[in-house]
Amino acid sequence: WKAWELLNHPQHAHWVQYKLDQRIDHLLIDEFQDTNPTQWQLILPLLQEMAAAEASRMRSVFLVGDEKQSIYSFRRAKPELQAQASRWLQEHLNATAFPLNKSWRSSPAIIESVNEVFKQDDLKKYLPTFPAHQTHQQDLAGKVVVLPLLKQLQDEEKEEPSGELRNPLMQPRPEKTGMHYLEGQLIAQHIQQLVQDRIAIGAEHKQRAIEYGDIFILVRHRSHVADYETALRQAGIPYLGANKGTFLDCMEIQDMEALLDSIMTPFNNLALAQVLKSPIFSASDDDLMRIVSLKTDNGLWIDRIDILHEELETDHPIHRAHVALTRWRELADKIPVHDLLDKIYNEANVLKRYEAAAPDALKPRVQANLTRFLELALELDSGRYPSLMHFLDYLRSLRTFSSDAPDEAPMETETSRVNIMTIHASKGLEAPVVFLADTMSIARDRYSMSTLVDWPAEQPRPVAFQLIPQKDLRDSVSQQRLQQSDYIEQRENAHLLYVALTRAKQLLFISACQPERGSGIDWYTPIHNAISGIGQTEDDATVIYSQGTLTQHANVTTTAPVNEAVTIDPQLTKPFSKLPRPDRIIAPSRTASTTSVEADEDAQQRGIAIHRCLDLLSRSSPYSIAGIQQLLASELGMNRDDPLLESYIEEAQGIINNPAFSHLFKLDQQVRGFNETPIHYQLDDRMVFGVIDRMILNENEITIIDYKSHQHATPDNLHELAEHYGEQMRLYAEGVRRAWPDKKINAALLFTHCAGLQEVLVD
Repeated sequence: WKAWELLNHPQHAHWVQYKLDQRIDHLLIDEFQDTNPTQWQLILPLLQEMAAAEASRMRSVFLVGDEKQSIYSFRRAKPELQAQASRWLQEHLNATAFPLNKSWRSSPAIIESVNEVFKQDDLKKYLPTFPAHQTHQQDLAGKVVVLPLLKQLQDEEKEEPSGELRNPLMQPRPEKTGMHYLEGQLIAQHIQQLVQDRIAIGAEHKQRAIEYGDIFILVRHRSHVADYETALRQAGIPYLGANKGTFLDCMEIQDMEALLDSIMTPFNNLALAQVLKSPIFSASDDDLMRIVSLKTDNGLWIDRIDILHEELETDHPIHRAHVALTRWRELADKIPVHDLLDKIYNEANVLKRYEAAAPDALKPRVQANLTRFLELALELDSGRYPSLMHFLDYLRSLRTFSSDAPDEAPMETETSRVNIMTIHASKGLEAPVVFLADTMSIARDRYSMSTLVDWPAEQPRPVAFQLIPQKDLRDSVSQQRLQQSDYIEQRENAHLLYVALTRAKQLLFISACQPERGSGIDWYTPIHNAISGIGQTEDDATVIYSQGTLTQHANVTTTAPVNEAVTIDPQLTKPFSKLPRPDRIIAPSRTASTTSVEADEDAQQRGIAIHRCLDLLSRSSPYSIAGIQQLLASELGMNRDDPLLESYIEEAQGIINNPAFSHLFKLDQQVRGFNETPIHYQLDDRMVFGVIDRMILNENEITIIDYKSHQHATPDNLHELAEHYGEQMRLYAEGVRRAWPDKKINAALLFTHCAGLQEVLVD
């Protein structure tokens, strides 16, 4: 849009057009049928400059497009622009059109079927100028198969109510098998048959046996992809899914998120139970019942595991969980999240454990997702955050804003896989075998409470912009415009069908489920009618049309060459000498001498909660109290109305609203504040890690604040308590000084219980 404004603004449009015109001699636009009106108005000034230029300059314009493949109306593509542009080029640049209706991809069986489908009246009204297609692949064998329409049985026996309520813990709820799952099973059976029979594909002089990777399953939308994937998994067929933004919903990723959650908040029993049941520890239901049955004062599973592990063998899941979680919890606030995950992956052998637990068809996906999760820890500030809280908050934000949710990781595997994708995603691709699934659907009124834009191809701007009300509130003008819009939508559906059918090179399978109610987009009927007219019907109501013979591919065996013995350089067999590793300093939260400070579970919970509240309340866009209650209750495993939770929030609110601390939390525009700021640097031969709770940055100086939530802090003992944290604050200050060497560094401890601020000397 900004480029369009630049080329059409009267103050500088001619100068910009002239400068571009001097630099462009040849203009080629591919996929022109996907052009929208704004883009055409952007291109038109360039074409006008070409038309006005002197004839002696050798120049060319080349537009490539196919109106029948215009399927991006949601991007405002207008296929009419193809004809508009052709007329303009013929009138102003003496252009010539070269129609190409001969396929370099598909077999005669596919092309003849496409011709039969689109010469029917129901589709011809949307593609009135559809030309008969031919193919260069005259010797390529092919077949089109229309599978029987799956219908919901009308005489299904309904289970008579027994009069007794079902016990949901002992008796599963009866579920009716979905029709799309049955369709997926039918597709899976044909895929298995093709691969097992080693059907030969390719031209006669270079044929080979079909593999899973030669097969596409195409769908209009992703609504029923999960059913097809389930059927493929159960049949043991490897596949690449079509799901988008579902990375965080995968079970293995939820397990890893629960693991980090249980490390940060060990009192979250639900997260801990999920971790114990995961392949990381593989605890059984009996193991979990053993934990539940143990009676303790506070009901925390982590405490019960501490007690139980002593009486169990070292390889027992509960014992392994106690040892591992204790070690990982000690590291959690000392090293970055990526380093922590790397240790977990290695110490718990995570990848191998999940590979052993996953079904064969899912093994590559699980491996790829777990690797992607490790990489995700590097994407947040290049992996420098030691704070688990930051990383988990980052994951929750990705899940909240679904448009940013990451996709499942691409699988790097040598195993050939069936590819499930939408028709839109398949545009420009091809496959020897295509299954076009879900060719019937229910119609929906997608216009209610939406907008309708009427922008004719030849106009420089829209001629109408209308809000569409509900059905019972629409007038005659709205109905007329909607009828026109419906025609455009049906035309694009015909384009979409054409794209889907022409992805196949040799074999094309059509399947559908009859909707239980209503009617909508029906591709199955015109395809069935077309193939029935030229093919033959089998006993199971399958309709087949073929040209040429698809045969089994003969096994070809070759003798591998025998390698001669190779002499290995003795230097290569020597072990590496172990390199010295620098010591690591963790900027401590307290020195070893502060043994009097309470370190019980309640104090840890209090500290985590108050730190979290201060972080959320002091952001540039602070959280609401209700939002903080909900978030903390989830993170800490507490009830929203828990008096302890309310006391934590009240204490943090008192600090934020205290006038004595306004210079820390109520900042001017020229002063910047940062929460949970990580530091990571090398000091002599040691590495320093830490997290600064609050950092205030202004023109001449920096103030670093560390929160302390000790309940025994009083105005009289702040100086004494602060002495224990001198080394910590000096390490913080050194890291900040290296980043801003020209600024003065101030440091202070903020004791939240007594609302006291104690300065610490860091020079």
